[in-house]
Amino acid sequence: MRGTTLLLITGLLALAAGVVALIYPLAASVAVSLLIGWSFAVLGALLLLAGLTAPGWRVVQIILGVLMMLLGVSLLADPLEGVVGLTIVLGVLLAISGVVKLLMSWSALSGPFRASLLLSGALSLLLGIMILTNTPGSGVIAIGVLLAIELLSNGIWAISLALMMRRGTRF
Repeated sequence: MRGTTLLLITGLLALAAGVVALIYPLAASVAVSLLIGWSFAVLGALLLLAGLTAPGWRVVQIILGVLMMLLGVSLLADPLEGVVGLTIVLGVLLAISGVVKLLMSWSALSGPFRASLLLSGALSLLLGIMILTNTPGSGVIAIGVLLAIELLSNGIWAISLALMMRRGTRF
């Protein structure tokens, strides 16, 4: 399978996930909290295991593993409470993503790719600022809505990039 096909599929999947998250923002927020909770719990357990069995930096690995597991369990025990903290993290990540996309758009040649990258970057930055200035009041559903918009934006960007690459346009 060609890279452009995978990029096109990624864009379509991001669009579909964005639509679902927009329809069910609370469920999307809780799903994100649970996914991150499980990730921290599993990664913490693996890091703890590595600290118990691997040489070097054992104490640091064990401490970090325990802390990651506790964070994961905390998110799993009360995902709605975890959504507020995750909202802040999401706001920061969206803002950084927006700045990176804007910088990339300035280095891109003209055409539809540049416009889609510029739009995606501006939207990501705007969403990051919005969520950071409205936390924690926006915490419960905003993370799901903002995630939906970001998924839609990334889907459009990935589809545009795949189509541009198929045409042989260089950037």
